[in-house]
Formats: sequence, C-alpha cells, structure tokens
Amino acid sequence: SIGGFDDLQQGALAEFCHNLTNNGIDLIISNSNPKNHNPEDQFFNELFPESKGYVHQIVQARRQINSKGKERGKIDEIMISNF
Repeated sequence: SIGGFDDLQQGALAEFCHNLTNNGIDLIISNSNPKNHNPEDQFFNELFPESKGYVHQIVQARRQINSKGKERGKIDEIMISNF
C-alpha cells in the first residue's frame, strides 16, 4: 500500500503467523528493526513474544535503495521464527 506496511497490517500478519504456529507450521519472517530509529521500541517483541516460542535474531542487511541517501547501507534487520 502507499505509505508502507502500517501497524494494523503488521498486526494482521502477526495473527496469521500465530495461526500457522498453532497448526505446527514453521515460519520465519523479517523486517527492518524499528530499534534502528528508536532503541526503546518493543513493537515486534509485543507482536511476537519470546514467551510464546518466537525467536528473535538481529542480522545486518544492506539497503541499496532508500529515498533518503543517508539511510542507505547496513541496517539491523529483525528475523523472527517459531523454531
């Protein structure tokens, strides 16, 4: 959608992932880590809690395309899996 994937859509994706998890299906998703902009952001920790079996891993990803030239380059990407 125009403007990106908003919090409501992230919530719908999380519900879809919870249904897959509850049905024994392994999954892994990734997203730009919101802590790149706000170190206190707990958005994905709340959507995919480790207490519910989700595993969070931070990896480096390179962004070659960005409307803001200074934001191109390496950023933290959050990988979330249920295995």
